Amino acid sequence: MIKLKIENLTYRNCGPINLSINAGECVCIFGKSGSGKSLFLRSIADIDPHSGKIFLDDKEQMKFNPYEWRKIVGMLPAENRWWHDIVGDHFTETKNPLFDKLDFSNDVKKWDVARLSTGESQRLALIRLLSNNPEVLLLDEPTAGLDVKSTLLVEEIVSDYMKNNRASVIWVSHDPAQAKRISKNHFLFKDGNIVKTR
Repeated sequence: MIKLKIENLTYRNCGPINLSINAGECVCIFGKSGSGKSLFLRSIADIDPHSGKIFLDDKEQMKFNPYEWRKIVGMLPAENRWWHDIVGDHFTETKNPLFDKLDFSNDVKKWDVARLSTGESQRLALIRLLSNNPEVLLLDEPTAGLDVKSTLLVEEIVSDYMKNNRASVIWVSHDPAQAKRISKNHFLFKDGNIVKTR
């Protein structure tokens, strides 16, 4: 079953882009810096202006309330933003097993956001994203600031989430070895469009 369908998506100097992703499928996208990969994700998330049509389970993006769409289609940007000074103020649930799985201590919710390393911020942002239970994950280099152990943990967590929730995933990566681990479908972002490479 197709979960996410993109038809003639155009933004800035990119497109028209067409792509269909099944429920429970991960697509990996490569490309040079500045080629338009992040803007591609931001367009799907309805953050940046774009034209064309995007469907979620045959319901067009325009028929969703923008807030509802951005919750169902969740994006993890390369640089994360935090609105409050304390980590715990960004989470509503009292317990989440992902804190432990991603090697955070029990007092993590009391931490000041200002003390977070790049890797800690990235892992916490993933937990924050998944706590909204999105049906589509748009991941912009989610392991860029992580060590090998944390990278593999993130890959495992996303894979489990994808399978358990039949979620669709678009994963932007610069690591060919990672792409082989996480996805069977690879696309190169080149000249404003995507080209299937595998």
